[in-house]
Amino acid sequence: MSAHSGGYRRRKRDANEPAIVKALKDAGRQWIPWEARVPGMPDGMAVWPGGFCVMEFKVPKTGVLSPEQRKWHASYRGPKGTLVVPRTPAEALRATGVRT
Repeated sequence: MSAHSGGYRRRKRDANEPAIVKALKDAGRQWIPWEARVPGMPDGMAVWPGGFCVMEFKVPKTGVLSPEQRKWHASYRGPKGTLVVPRTPAEALRATGVRT
């Protein structure tokens, strides 16, 4: 765990994150990355006219939510369907309303 000057730890990036973020941006979605200021906080949020989706990226097959992430997800009170765990670019795009 490495400390940042702001007193929070940098989050570990999943290997598939660059491909997912590129797909979202190519589809006209804005990607707002979040740094881990709260344990378990998701990776960020995709935003587009009329919608948003909070995302926690995980790699296919082996990626699982940590105990802190499960706790954060359980406490989320946003609209249904706005907190997702995409494992592929296609899953992320579908979560934002893009047909793949």
